[in-house]
Formats: sequence, C-alpha cells, structure tokens
Amino acid sequence: MINLLLAESVPILVFGTVAAWMIRKRRSRNERPPVASKLLRPAGHSLAVRQETLSAQLQEYLALSLVACVFCGALLEYAPAPSPLVIAVLVLMTGAVAAFCVVQGLRIATRLRRVRLGRLGEQMVGEELEPLREDGYRIFHDFPGGPKWNIDHIAIGSGGVFVFETKTRSKRRAESKQPEHEVLFEEDTLRFPWGNDCKAASQARYCAASLGRFLRGSTAEPVEVGPVLVLPGWYVTTKGRSDVRAVSAKGLAKVIRKFPPILSAGQIQRLAFQVEQKCRDVEF
Repeated sequence: MINLLLAESVPILVFGTVAAWMIRKRRSRNERPPVASKLLRPAGHSLAVRQETLSAQLQEYLALSLVACVFCGALLEYAPAPSPLVIAVLVLMTGAVAAFCVVQGLRIATRLRRVRLGRLGEQMVGEELEPLREDGYRIFHDFPGGPKWNIDHIAIGSGGVFVFETKTRSKRRAESKQPEHEVLFEEDTLRFPWGNDCKAASQARYCAASLGRFLRGSTAEPVEVGPVLVLPGWYVTTKGRSDVRAVSAKGLAKVIRKFPPILSAGQIQRLAFQVEQKCRDVEF
C-alpha cells in the first residue's frame, strides 16, 4: 500500500516542483507580454472563455471519477483481508462518486455543445459583418453590457447604430408542416419547425435600449439603436411589423446597406470611440 501511494504521489510532486521552478524562472527574468495595450474582443469571445471553463470542469470530473475507482481498487487489492462490509462500503462510495461525476460530466458536455454552437454562430455573423467596413462602418463584437450578459455585435456607420443578437439553433425534424430550413418571425416570436422562441426579440430590444442609454450618457447625443436578430443557416420569413428585424446571416451586410445615411463622420467617430473603450479589454 505504501509503495502504491508513493508511486501515485511522485508524479504529482515532480510536476509541482517543475511548475514552481518555471514560474520562478519567468519572474527572475521579468518576463512579460511584448505589448502592453489591450486588444479588442473578437466575435464569440465570452463564449470562447466559457467553453474553456466548461472543458476544464469536464476534465476535472473525469479525473475525479478515475481517481476514485483507482483508489477503491488499490484498497481492495492491498488491504489485509477486508470484510464483506468494508468491501460493500467501498464499492458503494466509489459507485456514488463515479455516478455523481458521470451525471455532472454529461450535463457539462451538453452545455459545452451548446456553447460551441453559439460561438461558431457568432463567428459566422462576425464574418458576414466584415464587408461593412468598406462602407465606413465600425464593427465591434462581444460588447460587455453587464456582469452576466453582452451584446454579440455592434455596427456603427452612416446608416445608424445597430446591435445584432445571434441565435444559433440546430436544425432537426419538423414537428409541423413548416419546412425544416425555415423560421417564421411573427408577433415578436421566432417560430422554428420544432418550437417557438418568445424571448429573442425582447432580448435584442433590451440590448438596443441599453446601448442607446450608454451612448447618450457618454456622448450627450440622441442615439437610436436598431435591434437585429440574426439566425445563421436559416431562411427567415417575417410576417407583420416589428421594431426588431430578423434576418439570416447570409447577406447581412446588404440588409444594413439599405439604410439611408443619418450619421456624420464625426458622430460615427465619437460613438465608435465610446464602444471601443468597453470592448478593448483582452489581455495580450
């Protein structure tokens, strides 16, 4: 038993010693990033950070379940003639720990899949907005609106200020006569072939109102912000009127280019400066 514990502890001690030596070496050399300034947030930045966190949590649960099984096996193998009661208790405890880790791991894996899908959707929308730069638009991503929410994309140009809320949804078998590739935007509701989303329009409207208050407070200029829902990979059909627009990601730049000029170059510069200060917080 002692030999087994030594065999398990030696790699941990070696790794910890090497890690401590490397940290001390970097500090002694005064090692630091080559660029002191911060970078702008890329598309899907918050979701990328969330994906890294979930991946680390998933690995922790997998490691915990493995350690529990190995420890139980070691006790049963090296303990001197364990009684049936001890064996039963060890097996039950190990099974409980393993079951807990598996359940948590499956939950995290489900969230991880959704986060990855959302991140890729935001990256796609970011790419579709890039052509607007040729028309003088300033494009920003992942604007931090608060501790637990953000605005996916912002475009500031001659046609006005727009916020884009990305809703990336997987396609699946239709539960109605509606085509599987089509989503209806009707009465502020996104009607997918397999269900409805009644909160998306309100969320986009809230983001637009929040950004408008921020810009008016920062620049003392009256600013109207247009909310846009973007659904990557879907054919969007709009029925009725709404202050929120719902569009597919493809051809997004063409939709924005249709708006007539209402902002001057000076206004664009002042508004973009305020947004950039909030989005430039990524450490090099």
